[in-house]
Amino acid sequence: TAAVVELLLQAYHGRLILLPCLPPDWPQGYVRGLRAPGDLTVDMEWADGELVSARLATGSRFDECTPLTVCTGSYERHILLKKQRDYLLVPMAGVLELMPARRRETAAVV
Repeated sequence: TAAVVELLLQAYHGRLILLPCLPPDWPQGYVRGLRAPGDLTVDMEWADGELVSARLATGSRFDECTPLTVCTGSYERHILLKKQRDYLLVPMAGVLELMPARRRETAAVV
């Protein structure tokens, strides 16, 4: 499964690369809950082999002082994120737009 994750997400040296090696047999799809270093969770959806949207969810151990560069296809965005927040990344009009997203609730087991 690690090799499959590497096709969809790569993270190193402050860079988060979304869909770096998407196989041509997967022109559309989505993935939920990919974990990136630094307490970051990524959900993504793609169509025609390109990113449609990505949700970045930071956890309580996320380092707010570390800048992050998010890349996908020809898009690149330098961002600073706050801990315990959700963000939505959407490619629009030649830029990778970043907007706050509603925090996902986690299910509690009783």
